[in-house]
Amino acid sequence: MSNIPIKNFKPFFLMIFVIVVVGIISQAIFFTEKPGYDGTKTIIFNLMPFNIPFIGYLPVTVEGLVYGIIFSMRMVAIFIPPLILPFTTHPSEIILMLRKFKFPEWMILLFTMAIRFLPLTIQNISITRNAQKIRKDKIRLNDLLLMLESIIITSLRTAKQMALTLDVKSFGYSKKRTSMKNISFKKNDLFFSIFSISIFIFSIILYSGGFR
Repeated sequence: MSNIPIKNFKPFFLMIFVIVVVGIISQAIFFTEKPGYDGTKTIIFNLMPFNIPFIGYLPVTVEGLVYGIIFSMRMVAIFIPPLILPFTTHPSEIILMLRKFKFPEWMILLFTMAIRFLPLTIQNISITRNAQKIRKDKIRLNDLLLMLESIIITSLRTAKQMALTLDVKSFGYSKKRTSMKNISFKKNDLFFSIFSISIFIFSIILYSGGFR
């Protein structure tokens, strides 16, 4: 699963780019304009050449730009792990890991279904968009609404089929689950855990020291 071509991650890179750009631009304009802000305000330039009622000149400030970069990095840090995990880790390994931590079987099932629905949904979106491009040169708002409707219907059908499959296999009938594969906590896992905890502690120290 980890030998995925880099081109398959193009939608994720595009999503991250949009998050970063929107976060930086929005905070660069509105960060110093929010009520209660009493810090410095270093204007780089104004987006509007004249004062517009209720909006003003829409100034782009250095303080807002810096906060926009920090805000965007936070959003990227939040969105990247759940997006990459389903494409780099086999579902069976995720199930074994959760079972190792004594999670309930129903919770493991819900988590696995959630992370597998994301790639399926992205694949359905890609198929629907390609079908629309074959029919039309330009995709309008109405086409996007039809695509959304198609994705919702497909997701509901998939959920129904999965529920029927679980009933047929008598999921939940046996309390003890077995697996042909087993996982253990190795040195690499220990190193990664220590590294992650160290970053977390370092972030808390920076935050408590006034770094925002």
